[in-house]
Amino acid sequence: MDKIFPHHVYKLKVKNYKKLNEKLISEIYNLRDDNKLGIRRSNRGGWHSKDYFVHQDCNAPTELLNMSKIISNFYSENVFKNKKYIEVSTIWANINEKDNYNTPHTHPGSHYSGCYYVKVPKNSGYLYFINKVTSLTPPFNEFKKIYDEIKIKPEVGVLYLWSSELAHRVGKNKTDKDRISLSFNFSFNDIEKQLKEQE
Repeated sequence: MDKIFPHHVYKLKVKNYKKLNEKLISEIYNLRDDNKLGIRRSNRGGWHSKDYFVHQDCNAPTELLNMSKIISNFYSENVFKNKKYIEVSTIWANINEKDNYNTPHTHPGSHYSGCYYVKVPKNSGYLYFINKVTSLTPPFNEFKKIYDEIKIKPEVGVLYLWSSELAHRVGKNKTDKDRISLSFNFSFNDIEKQLKEQE
């Protein structure tokens, strides 16, 4: 576990990730074939699937649902630590092709967010965590944003978890190969709902 700005960022190398990723790659490309437009959030270019609401309807595709269970176990044991099992609220897939990237953003309304790397060609984009600092710039007393960043090199089969208020972005994919990842949220409202259900 690393402390960044001074947020906690959790990291897990998923067991048997190679077989898992083979299935995920096939499923994610099938999802894109069924909805080629996808949606636009922080992504500039590339493909972003719709959000799948795991706890509310469990209609996520099979392999995304299997991955959400791994994420949920890791979150429950290492972050929540309340002897309660908390499921992922939403999960979605991302494909960044050449020159695609993701702009700085946070995940409002969520407790923890993260990503899992399914396919990461060399030079296909780093993950950046951003520290937003506002300072006065004399002599005009204007506010100026200063961005300090921590760069993380993505690894296939690795899962990251961080506080949803921590700003982050994804660098440009400089290769001709696709970069594939999953992203997810644990939302405040959904956690509260799940805890009530377990009382």
